[in-house]
Amino acid sequence: METKLQSKQQYPRFIQNKPCGIDKFDGGSQERLAKTIARHFCQNDSLDEECTLPRIIGIEGIWGSGKSNVVKMLERELSDDYYFFEYDAWGHQEDLQRRSILELLTSKLIDDGILSGTATIT
Repeated sequence: METKLQSKQQYPRFIQNKPCGIDKFDGGSQERLAKTIARHFCQNDSLDEECTLPRIIGIEGIWGSGKSNVVKMLERELSDDYYFFEYDAWGHQEDLQRRSILELLTSKLIDDGILSGTATIT
């Protein structure tokens, strides 16, 4: 006999492998981290060009710990002033990395209208 709960659910149910951009931790640690990085970028850009520090950040953690989710929240915070490009290194592990990154980035820049004119990928 089937219960009401069982009849409404579709099986199998898969967990999304794309970041949702929502901090689901009780303390809001991912949201705080994204806002702190965004604030650092904005403050650094307001400095003189001679004083500007490099903006290289690293987010380290085990698989599923929320690194991509933090980047998605950071993109939401900064998308008006910054351009984001997402590259799946795992999905392209069999490819030549440098070429793959450049091809995908160039293609996205053309599709998004950032590169224009006679820019093509060959």
